[in-house]
Amino acid sequence: MKVKIKEEAIKHEIDGVLNVFLKDEERAVPDDVGAYFCKHGWAEDVSGSVETGVRDTDSNVGLAVDNTASAVEVDNG
Repeated sequence: MKVKIKEEAIKHEIDGVLNVFLKDEERAVPDDVGAYFCKHGWAEDVSGSVETGVRDTDSNVGLAVDNTASAVEVDNG
């Protein structure tokens, strides 16, 4: 399936390889991956045979990583 990406960037693993898809790119992907992207509104099927869903912005989950170092103080006396 050929899809046109609607998101700024999508990272998705296909056959053990991490792929980066960028906005407005048209890419050939396996049918199940294309259908998944379209279902979530992240891409549209170029042929128009798979309906494009609406991106659910209310359930967008971000990952905040606190990159602080852990320190242990030793006091011997």
